[in-house]
Amino acid sequence: MLTQELTQEIVHELITYDPHTGKCFWKPRDIKWFSEGGIGAHGKWVRWNKKCAGKELNCVSHGYLRARFLGHEYRLHRVIWLYMTGLWPEQVDHINGVPDDNRWVNLRNVDQCDNMLNRQIGRHNTSGKMGVSWHKKSKRWVAKITIRGKVIHLGSYRSKDDAIASRDQAEIKYGIHPNHGRAA
Repeated sequence: MLTQELTQEIVHELITYDPHTGKCFWKPRDIKWFSEGGIGAHGKWVRWNKKCAGKELNCVSHGYLRARFLGHEYRLHRVIWLYMTGLWPEQVDHINGVPDDNRWVNLRNVDQCDNMLNRQIGRHNTSGKMGVSWHKKSKRWVAKITIRGKVIHLGSYRSKDDAIASRDQAEIKYGIHPNHGRAA
């Protein structure tokens, strides 16, 4: 069984998912999942079901929930996308920026560029606004925005407020997600 590819059918057989809470739980497993072991498969099957069946999948790595399926570790939000749609996502964005909030209303399938438009502000940011920074040499505030990998210079300003206003207008123009640049 370990050579199989993870599919929606397999995921439905192994876990339950509550889209309202975002929580996943292991289902009791059929003995067929333990038959590869030959002798002792029955004991492994009994032990696994006693230990894991009904338990929440909640192994955390870098804020994301992870779980092992068929001998491979997956980020749980990707498995949930497969569970719900039958398709592997390109990337799953947590709309509210909370990596372990796997409620269905909080997940969306996006490409890398769109995912980058829903980021927290960097911890080294000193202006308080994503895309606005102080340029020491010119002694001015600089505003820029990156769209699909292209950096667009929005101008340099004497006032930080003017640079922030410029960046705000660009975010509206380019349809940046409202959560982009939220505090970490």
